[in-house]
Amino acid sequence: MDIFEMFSDSYISYPFSNFSRIFILGVLFCTGVFLIIPAFFAGGYLFRIIENTIKGNYGLPPFENWKKMFNDGLKVAAVIIFYALPGLISELLLILLIQGNYSSIFNSWLSIGIWMLTILLYISAYVLSITAIPRMATKSLKAAIDVKMVIKDIKIIGLKKYTLSLLGFTIMATYLMLFAGYLHEIFYGIFYFIGPITFLNVFIVNFVANLMVYPLLIASQGRLMGLIYLERVQSLN
Repeated sequence: MDIFEMFSDSYISYPFSNFSRIFILGVLFCTGVFLIIPAFFAGGYLFRIIENTIKGNYGLPPFENWKKMFNDGLKVAAVIIFYALPGLISELLLILLIQGNYSSIFNSWLSIGIWMLTILLYISAYVLSITAIPRMATKSLKAAIDVKMVIKDIKIIGLKKYTLSLLGFTIMATYLMLFAGYLHEIFYGIFYFIGPITFLNVFIVNFVANLMVYPLLIASQGRLMGLIYLERVQSLN
């Protein structure tokens, strides 16, 4: 499958293959913003989408075996934290350095260096996790944190194809999140003309705007992550 087919499948047809399931996913995500447990179920469903895609299935998977879905969500969170940990440590060092109120030229350059390192570490975590999570779907949690094998899988997929996929992946995610922000502004404007802004109004605005965008984003990104890794699986067959 070429890049264009992967993106048209992931972002145009796939998210709309089952409206009831995309709605449930949206409710899980929106409630997960305030409560932690639904967020793990949403993460587990993302993993299920990836798993089904690699198996060659089309369409959003059913919401069943909730216990496994929750456990999968915990595993997805563990993989993300594992790869983000170096960046988190670097960011903590940067915060401590800034809060120390050191104003010498050396510390100023050191802060810039740590800031650049932090960005690089977060980008690396992002790049690796896109393959690490699908790798877990075909193997295990231990396999997902095997950095050397994750890098090897990326090479098997092909650096050019992986880079283009990752670039498109990032652009689409950014666009959809900006669109969600735009919807927030529109809804806030509507409520502003209707009456005073209250906590309930803010909750409704956030819930509705997120419900209209983020489940589509999760489903599309999960589908694309599965299709990218499927290139690795098929290359070895």
